[in-house]
Order: sequence, then C-alpha cells, then structure tokens
Amino acid sequence: LSGFPLMFYALKMSADVLLRKSGFLMTPGRLDVVSTLLLSLIMAVATQTSEETLGGLIGLIGAILGSTLGYIIPAVINLGVARQMSRRDAARRRAVFSGRVRGFKQGSMGTTMGFAEVAFNHVLILFGVGFAVLGTYIELKEWGHH
Repeated sequence: LSGFPLMFYALKMSADVLLRKSGFLMTPGRLDVVSTLLLSLIMAVATQTSEETLGGLIGLIGAILGSTLGYIIPAVINLGVARQMSRRDAARRRAVFSGRVRGFKQGSMGTTMGFAEVAFNHVLILFGVGFAVLGTYIELKEWGHH
C-alpha cells in the first residue's frame, strides 16, 4: 500500500467525486474520514490475503503484461512509425518529382522499412501473443492445483 500512493490518491479522489455526485456535502474533514475508511478497508483485506492467494494473480498479470510490454507494444510502435515515415517519404517524393521542391540530395529522401523488418515485427507480435497465451495457460493450470 505504501508503494502506491498515487493509486490511493486516485481512489480517494474518485470516491470524493462519486459522493459529491450522489449529493453528499464533502468537507475536508469528511474527506479525511472517507480516506481513513478506505485505508482501513484496504488494510483489512491485506491482512487476510496471503502470498499464495496473490501469487497466481501476479503470475497471470505478469504473463499477459510481460509479453505485451516486451514483444507486442514495441513491434506495434515500430510498425506505426514506419507507416508514418513511409507516408512522409511518399509525399516528399511526389513534391520533388513534380518540381515543387528542389535541392534534395540523392539518398536524402529518408528510409522506409523493408519487407524483412515488417515481417520481423509481425513475427514479434505473434510471438508476444503466443507467449501471453502460453504463460496464461501455465499460470491457470498451476493455479488450479493449489
């Protein structure tokens, strides 16, 4: 809990907004009471939760997010940047060849991603999805044995 003050702040502010929309008059003193109650509730749940209970959940989150952050998102970003570069380069080429823009040196038109790099990024996405599915399957299988 102490490692996540920003998350608790968001919870506290969300509770404040929800209570205000419900018609409660929230004064600073009442917000302190709500904060204390939320913190007490979180601590009560935390004292009843064991590592064994959370281990499976953390493993499941790790299987999904680890593959997503390590494989899928970098490849998607790389493909998006390549798409933007390709569009920009095509616009430059049209401008140069139409005679509207002069003075470009040979090779200064930028680079576009080749077929091999595009294919590699798609393979990374497939591997990421595969690892996420495999990791989720293994984690759920182990979780079922506890």
